[in-house]
Amino acid sequence: MNSKAEFSLDEICQNSKELLGVYPEVIYGALFMCDKKEKYTLGEINQAIDSFLKKEVR
Repeated sequence: MNSKAEFSLDEICQNSKELLGVYPEVIYGALFMCDKKEKYTLGEINQAIDSFLKKEVR
């Protein structure tokens, strides 16, 4: 798959388990504090998920 291809958040969330191995809720949580965009690359989503999962719980 083209790493520069952009997809809507709905498209990514509908296929989140197959594409990224996570449920849509994880993606929404990872993007909660990020700037909202119309379309994202899978790399951008992966980076947001990695940062989200490594956050310290308070």
